[in-house]
Amino acid sequence: MSTKDETRYPLRVLAPLRPAWRRMVRVCFGPFNIETWFLLGLCAFMTTAQTLAFQSGSAAGGGVPRIDPDTTIEALLDRGVDWLASHLAWVVGVSSVLALFWFVIFAVLTWVSSRGKFMLVHGIVRDRVEIGDSWKMYARAGNEVFLFRLVTFATMTLITVGMLGGSAWYAWPWYYGNEPSLPALQALLVSTLILTPLAVLYFHSELIINDFVVPRMIASKQGVLAAWGATFRDVIYGHFWKFVLFYCVRSVLWVAQGLLIGLVACVTCCLVMMPYIGSVILLPITVFDWCYGLYFVRQLSSGWNVFPFTGDNLRTCTKSPVPADRPV
Repeated sequence: MSTKDETRYPLRVLAPLRPAWRRMVRVCFGPFNIETWFLLGLCAFMTTAQTLAFQSGSAAGGGVPRIDPDTTIEALLDRGVDWLASHLAWVVGVSSVLALFWFVIFAVLTWVSSRGKFMLVHGIVRDRVEIGDSWKMYARAGNEVFLFRLVTFATMTLITVGMLGGSAWYAWPWYYGNEPSLPALQALLVSTLILTPLAVLYFHSELIINDFVVPRMIASKQGVLAAWGATFRDVIYGHFWKFVLFYCVRSVLWVAQGLLIGLVACVTCCLVMMPYIGSVILLPITVFDWCYGLYFVRQLSSGWNVFPFTGDNLRTCTKSPVPADRPV
């Protein structure tokens, strides 16, 4: 949908907080329905299913081996290198199988997570949860987001492994041969300078998918690439400083939410740390977090509004429309 055919509104960062709070109260407490909490909590849990792959990977590490306190770092490195050299084929084979198995689990959880994003938004804007219908309704959109996220993660992984492997190869004389190597230091520095911004970029791409891409796909029935194009055109390029300010406000909200989650964890004896149970207990926080993004993007134009059938109108967080041909 072209922006010329859409009504545009002034973009405000703090104004969406009030309607987001009202929507959260309406969805979670107006009236309170335990079935809605469990079903919408399931959708919220699905949106974070991808993180379970990292939790399972860290949990599989096992205990910490005992090390003689008198053993030097050089002796440990020598012992480790000798062991790897004598079991190289076995280590490569087992590591490859485990990595492939983990990647399959990660892909499945990413697929579930991608579909869950649309299901959660569907439940929020309709004030009711339709698990089966929404799962089928957003099958194509969820699959497109899944493929985009999977390709992005695979690309980041290949770049990271390649740069770390190259840095390790260059740094080998420095670490093992006890010979300071300027190329090794340069390789490590270049890898750090490149991988750090890439990691930040990947993290923000996941945020942008939640806050902009998914709402755009729902509101305008666009594909994932078209939604990304609209995000760059209407948000990042069209309202760059409002985009930055939006995530500054989000950062403050995340700090407040983290403190609140810590308090709830103490009160519930860490039940919020349990998968799914935590999503149900923390449902109001999740709903408010998503609602803030949804009410923010709906100010951009009617092509970003995911609430056309709920009786809400754009004046809940804006004062007056701006003609499409007038800059905001």
